[in-house]
Amino acid sequence: MDNIKNDFENIKIPDKLDYTIENSLKRARKRRRLNFIRNLSTAIAAVFAVFILTVNTSSVFAQTMMKIPIIKNIVELVKFDKGLENAVKEGYINAVDKSAEDKGIKVTVDNIIYDNKRLVILYSIETEKPCYDVYVRKLKLSDEKRKEIGGCTLSYGMLTPNDEHNLFKGNIDVHFMENKQVPSIIYLSSDLIDIKYNDGDNYTGIEGNWRIEIKIPNYICDQSNNYSIDKEILIGDIKVKIKEANISLTTCEIGVSFKSNKYKSISLVNARIIDEKGTVYKNYLSTYSIINEYENNYNYIFESPLFSKSKHLKLYFDGIYFIPNRDDYIVVDIKNNKIIDNAGYGIELKYINKEKNELKLGFTITDEEILKNNKKYNYVGGIDFGDAYDENGEKCGVAFRGFGMDGDKQYQDISIENFNPKTKLLKIKIERACKGIMQEVSVDIK
Repeated sequence: MDNIKNDFENIKIPDKLDYTIENSLKRARKRRRLNFIRNLSTAIAAVFAVFILTVNTSSVFAQTMMKIPIIKNIVELVKFDKGLENAVKEGYINAVDKSAEDKGIKVTVDNIIYDNKRLVILYSIETEKPCYDVYVRKLKLSDEKRKEIGGCTLSYGMLTPNDEHNLFKGNIDVHFMENKQVPSIIYLSSDLIDIKYNDGDNYTGIEGNWRIEIKIPNYICDQSNNYSIDKEILIGDIKVKIKEANISLTTCEIGVSFKSNKYKSISLVNARIIDEKGTVYKNYLSTYSIINEYENNYNYIFESPLFSKSKHLKLYFDGIYFIPNRDDYIVVDIKNNKIIDNAGYGIELKYINKEKNELKLGFTITDEEILKNNKKYNYVGGIDFGDAYDENGEKCGVAFRGFGMDGDKQYQDISIENFNPKTKLLKIKIERACKGIMQEVSVDIK
């Protein structure tokens, strides 16, 4: 822990601090520098270093420092995740302050949180003129030789704008699937950013080169707790085994296996961890591996309760989702702009857009069970899409899968890159749907 404290005592405070004190200072549209902030950087760095050292040894001091706007705003950036919030309060955050600028768009990596299992990148995008929304596409992580880093998942969502709508903030969440050695220097890059200038406009794709260096801390966080659960539950005719839990700095990972010869893509409904105080730690990601033909092993990832000092933890879930053990596809007639087979899932075509060599499709879900579960559990989309194929069985390149909002209704979308204009039919595989058996379950973790 002493090494970590030393790292944080030497954190470089960025020249541009509007990222953290945005509520106190209004940015000029033409990116005019706030010189007096630069002059204060040395003093603020000293305060920040003292904060990092002291917050690791005094929870009372941490609560007091939350009243200071700069420190409070740093914590506010990660309030979407209780584990990350507590990790920042304990001093596990590194300043990066590296940028890349092209085509009038500046992308900056401001801070990172890292503990060998998870890397959270806090970043911002600055535009020359105000816009309604921005969205970074084709994000990649690579090493110094530009080799893409495998064995990890990378997720990111919508960015939050400032009052002038020329500075947007967001986070990129990276989970490492295995205990692998992460390079000491990695690069975050993208060559395409979508911009929507007004609410009613379509997104405009801006091609450019944004590549930012990120130094990974060289410490190893050994704060973790492991618990063996080993409990099997029968839900319908599916055997669900809760195996073990591993609680680390930023995550709580619980291993679950499902056995069935009738269903696949099985998943827990509304999984969460609750401590004796009633605090809920959300599940936000799951990964899986195939054990054999009838058994899949899943790793459910939750917010970390490591720093909560809880004495008792329970895993709760409300049932399981599944789809039949067969390959189901949505079949779209590209030429005539219609669905000719929705695989019985109640899905309608919302739009087809062709842009250069890219095909974008949007779908609206009409299945009553899926809509009910969406409303109750706020399950994004309702159906997860997999690979896409043309009428000859040739695999098409999927650029991204996502969702959007049309008023209060959700819709799914998928984008095919390097699309062959001669393609007549597109088959999109259904990987998962929120339909299944509802049955409330609770299991002791500790």
